[in-house]
Amino acid sequence: MCCFVKNKIMKHTQEQMEQSISSWRQSGLTKKTFCKQENIAYATFNYWCKRLSAPVQSGFSEINVDGTLSGGHEIRFPSGARMIIQGEPSANWLRELVR
Repeated sequence: MCCFVKNKIMKHTQEQMEQSISSWRQSGLTKKTFCKQENIAYATFNYWCKRLSAPVQSGFSEINVDGTLSGGHEIRFPSGARMIIQGEPSANWLRELVR
């Protein structure tokens, strides 16, 4: 990743891009004003915002399984939904659940 700043090419890491976006959001400034203050090309900054806000398309969603419940398990889905299962679920049942 690179951008033009005062006729120089500068490379930015994803961490630097995320930090710049975070600083902009906290500043209360418009994108254009922030970019001028930070000497970042406006088009480049817009690209960072778009790129870093795009959801990762992995095809998988992480679910958390907590086996600490007395006699059961709790599954927490990314949506916030929870499922409490009493006993030990079978592998076939779990396979169908995540299909």
